[in-house]
Amino acid sequence: MCGCDRIGMGLLALLFMLPSGVRAQGEPELLPAPGFALVAGVVSTDFGDDDPTGDGVVFGVRLDLPLGSHLVLEPSGERLALDYTRDGGEETSVRWQADFALRGELPLGRVRPFAGGSLGALLWPGEARAPEDDFVTATYGGLAGVAVSLTERIGVRGEVRLRWLDGLESRTTTLAAGLYWRF
Repeated sequence: MCGCDRIGMGLLALLFMLPSGVRAQGEPELLPAPGFALVAGVVSTDFGDDDPTGDGVVFGVRLDLPLGSHLVLEPSGERLALDYTRDGGEETSVRWQADFALRGELPLGRVRPFAGGSLGALLWPGEARAPEDDFVTATYGGLAGVAVSLTERIGVRGEVRLRWLDGLESRTTTLAAGLYWRF
């Protein structure tokens, strides 16, 4: 390899290492880097007139897979620990939520408000009673929030998620905050 080839390969490698915000004028905007978030918050449930309602805590992991400069596919998983009142007694139950969300973002410098919709499944352990005694219940919902970059790769986010199951009679509401990292 001659000296010119090495310089060209070095410049090409340097070009791929540039931050996503640095680009030549007239070039198309690069996609935001993929990343993940760890979130924690509170959850409230309402399963209709005949089923218990409850509140609890939620911990989750979200993967950000940019599809465009304003569109993100977000697979996620959450652990919900819920305290219920049922037939005058208190019960505690753990549930698992898996989602695929599609969300739009509005990049405003370091701030990125977002909103979108999701499809997923609420997984009920054997001791918990789901609507119609299903072990897995399909969910659909909406989400909104804001992410704020602290550095080029690290930031914070806050969000609210509403999920419906069993028609519109049953729902969960999650309010969460967390940290995100871009790869």
